[in-house]
Amino acid sequence: MNSLKASIMTVFLLCLVSCASHGPRSYYTLRWMESPNKSTFKDIDPDNLSKFEMIQDYHPDMGEAKYKKSVAMIQEGDVLAYYLHKWFARKKIVLGQLNKAGYRILKYGHLAIVVKDPSDAKKLKIFSAQAFKGPNTDDDLSSLKSHAFHLYRLDKHKQLNFSKIDEFVVHCQKKAKKWYGYDFSGMFGLWNSKLDPKKPEDIGHDYICSTVVLAAFQYSGLKLNAVHRKGFLDLITPNQVLLSQGYFTEQEKLEVKAESHE
Repeated sequence: MNSLKASIMTVFLLCLVSCASHGPRSYYTLRWMESPNKSTFKDIDPDNLSKFEMIQDYHPDMGEAKYKKSVAMIQEGDVLAYYLHKWFARKKIVLGQLNKAGYRILKYGHLAIVVKDPSDAKKLKIFSAQAFKGPNTDDDLSSLKSHAFHLYRLDKHKQLNFSKIDEFVVHCQKKAKKWYGYDFSGMFGLWNSKLDPKKPEDIGHDYICSTVVLAAFQYSGLKLNAVHRKGFLDLITPNQVLLSQGYFTEQEKLEVKAESHE
């Protein structure tokens, strides 16, 4: 009986993979899984909500000039959503790179946020999390040349508290830059690490790429409606974060305003 269930599940997953649409789009029947929690902010004035907007698309086939233009646009606080064309992702899976499976059934397979280099504030780094590596800033913008990505920016980008994002990055790496810093339970949608930390001791020890970006924004005071059931039985995907909306808490508005006048 167990072998029959396993066979049925295998066939089902293969059908999803083989029927997934081309380009950076999620499989139609899985779009519900990537939807944010729309009921979270029903009492918030829509004019006070902020959202992510795609401002650039880059693929290695577009050439050197497009790469330079894309990188020149990138600012601190921008979000990078990585994608693979479906046929290419399928080829990688066949070759044994099972970590590419997400690219076949989800719109985006990886998410990252652009931050200041903790060791050199004049440089930008890419902050994300990978399996057996955890949250890190190992990659810089030059690594983007060989990746396809969509560049997103918050429509109220200037209201972000960048100093809080910097603080999150530093403390998160201190806690989680180990192989167990990757949230394997979150990867399977069972439960997620601390998604709404308010002070350093609240920051979790493990995250996946989408939840570390989400937690960074929420630590900065941008409350997003990306989460269902407080993260329990919720596979938080990259597109789920990007489709979410948020609002800035009053305290963060005051802090950002004070910093702008210093």
